[in-house]
Amino acid sequence: VIDCFGAGDNVLQRVSKVVMYYIYLGIGTALASFLQVSCWTMTGERQSIRIRSLYLEAVLKQDVSFFDVEMTTGEAISRMSADTVLVQDALGEKVGKYAQLLTTFVGCFIIGFIRGWMLALVMLACIPPNILSFAIMSRLRSQISARRQASYADAGNVVEQTIGAIKTVGSKRLNYV
Repeated sequence: VIDCFGAGDNVLQRVSKVVMYYIYLGIGTALASFLQVSCWTMTGERQSIRIRSLYLEAVLKQDVSFFDVEMTTGEAISRMSADTVLVQDALGEKVGKYAQLLTTFVGCFIIGFIRGWMLALVMLACIPPNILSFAIMSRLRSQISARRQASYADAGNVVEQTIGAIKTVGSKRLNYV
């Protein structure tokens, strides 16, 4: 691009050619991004639906005493909805984004080592602290997510018991009228 501006002859023609390359690159990037997001989102949605139906089938096969001892129905419902959303997020758009970012990272380091290996080597030293900080954040997020999931299960139990009590009161009220 800079070489085009240095020459005096045919500057407009050369600049127009470079601009067209950027336009084509933008169109290609937009199309690839759309395909990446839409395909991975559809894949995640399909997997989530399949997992939800298999989970419901497995829960319905359980004995009634299972819901008294192991798990309440509110917990089963909240886990089914929350866990499938997590699976959908993990298998959906994030897989495509991960592949894109990993490819970009590796490609940039290859170009960096070809163009200026000393600077790339210095930048390589920054990777272990970043990985450590990401690991710590991931662990904290998973702990917070587990606590949040337990809270949702407890809330589901309270709602289930409340609705059951309302039904009981409503049926008793109809008997007295």
